[in-house]
Amino acid sequence: MEFGEGEYAKSQAVPALSDIAMTPENTLLLVEEHGFKRWLWIMDRPAADLLDWWRGLFSVEPYFYGPGPLPGTLIEVRGQETEEVWDRLSLTGLCHRGHLHEDDDSWIESPTGEKVHCRAYDVHSFFEVA
Repeated sequence: MEFGEGEYAKSQAVPALSDIAMTPENTLLLVEEHGFKRWLWIMDRPAADLLDWWRGLFSVEPYFYGPGPLPGTLIEVRGQETEEVWDRLSLTGLCHRGHLHEDDDSWIESPTGEKVHCRAYDVHSFFEVA
């Protein structure tokens, strides 16, 4: 087995929405590349731990071509059923939200408004100011 193999490999099978316990507390509404795609990201850990994990990421580059390797379950918002789930969860105001594209514009925001960036965001910010 190659280094990391299995640790990051994820099943390509998408579970049925009815098989997932989706709540505002465990679901993050993720927008990829300024509206290119939207995802329901069901967290595999408590939200506080996920925010710490995101904060510790060196870069979001591994997710540039798609969020597939992110921890947890990702369901693309496509079709009436997932659109309705997105809308219902969005209206609660209780979900974490996120944007995924490049280091300088990717973030996760808690329902209270705390915005978290990966470590590379600070590097980009430093060079923009300098």
